[in-house]
Amino acid sequence: MIELIYHPTCSKSKKTREIFAGTEKNERNLEENMLSALEIIEIARALGLKVHDLLRPNSPVYQERQADLYAMEEQPLAELIATEPTLIKRPIVKTADGLILGLDEEKFAALTQAPQA
Repeated sequence: MIELIYHPTCSKSKKTREIFAGTEKNERNLEENMLSALEIIEIARALGLKVHDLLRPNSPVYQERQADLYAMEEQPLAELIATEPTLIKRPIVKTADGLILGLDEEKFAALTQAPQA
């Protein structure tokens, strides 16, 4: 089953929700059900990235604290992202085959046409 992790005011998240409309999925609103620091670290590892690579430069928190964010170790940064969900790139789509970070319409189209497990 697909899990869609999104932020309700994010335009890319809204577009992703439109793409997956009618597709069986679980949805997780980051304002109502934030990711834990452990989940953030696991997402980064699953994507072959560092937690710093998950940062969203358009976030007001990022813009205010950019220098501080890059000086942080992974665990404290993941803990901060867990409390400030606007800091993480989204949407995040979890599938049986892995994760997709960000709006990737080509990959999403393939998922909406594939049989759901």
